Amino acid sequence: MVVWAAVFLALTFVPAMMVVYYDLRYMRIPNNLVLITAAIFLLAGPFLLDFGDYLIRASLGLFVLALGFLLHLTGRVPGGDIKYAAAILPYVASNQLIEFVFILSVMGILGVIVHRGAKWVGLVPVDWVSWQRKGAFPYGLSLVATLLFYLARAVFIAPA
Repeated sequence: MVVWAAVFLALTFVPAMMVVYYDLRYMRIPNNLVLITAAIFLLAGPFLLDFGDYLIRASLGLFVLALGFLLHLTGRVPGGDIKYAAAILPYVASNQLIEFVFILSVMGILGVIVHRGAKWVGLVPVDWVSWQRKGAFPYGLSLVATLLFYLARAVFIAPA
């Protein structure tokens, strides 16, 4: 078991579930949940990681936030998704970024299938925005699934 992943999984689980709820219900990710997610890493990270690794991960999160802000200016990427992606990226080991992106790709596809399938089957609340707005997908769902899967995999299927 990887201790840092177990602690991060335990600490981020509840805020991550709240992100899913808000993104499905309102198609927005509240700033306070993004800040809580970032604060968990910033406060717990120095106790769980080597300081150099901690700094690299935190810097990568800031880089993604800056790059995401530029993408947001184009009007094609929602700000909440950008901020949440920047908040969860520091939880990823720098030597596993490609694996994380692969998991994110798979979770993105699965998220669309599950989200659209739930509507098709009729298992959705009538007044929730994510199922009412045409052409929109709550990508926070896929971001959360990716974070939790990545951390759970590190905890329960530790590398040899």
